[in-house]
Amino acid sequence: MELLEKLGIDWKVIIAQIINFSLLLAILYFFLYKPILNVLEKRRKKIKKSLREADAINKRMENVRLEIEEKIIKSEKEATQVIKNTKIQMDKDRERIRREAIVEAGEIKKEAKEAIRQEKEALISEAKKELGELVITLSEKVIKRNLQDIDQEKLDQELMKSVKNK
Repeated sequence: MELLEKLGIDWKVIIAQIINFSLLLAILYFFLYKPILNVLEKRRKKIKKSLREADAINKRMENVRLEIEEKIIKSEKEATQVIKNTKIQMDKDRERIRREAIVEAGEIKKEAKEAIRQEKEALISEAKKELGELVITLSEKVIKRNLQDIDQEKLDQELMKSVKNK
C-alpha cells in the first residue's frame, strides 16, 4: 500500500470507484442492457417467425403452382381428347351421310328407271294402239278397193280380233 501512496493513489478512493463502477454496471445492466437484449430477442424471434411463415407461404405457393400446372396439363389432355372425339364423330357422321346419300341416290335411280320403264311401256302401248288403228285404216282402204262387201266384213272382224289380242 505504501507503493500506492507513493504514487499518489488512495486505496479508499479506488475501492469507492470500484463500488461506484460496479453499481453503475449493475444499473446499466438492469435498466439499459437487459431491456435492449429483450428487445433484440423479441425482434430475433419475430424475424425467425416471419422467415418460417415466409417458407410456409413459399411452400403453399409452390403447391398451388404445381396444382395449377397439373390442372393445365389435365385440361390440355381433356381438350385434346375432346378434339379427337369430335374428329372421330365427324368422320363417322361424314361416312354415315355419304352412305345415306349413296342409298338415296340408288333409290332415286331405281325410281327413275321404273318411271322410264313405265313411260316406255306407255309409249309402246300407245304406239301399238296408234299403229293398230293405222293398220286398220290402211287395210280398210286397200280392202275396199279390192274386195267386195261380204269379204270386207269378215276381214274387218279378223283384224279387230287380232288387234284386241295384242
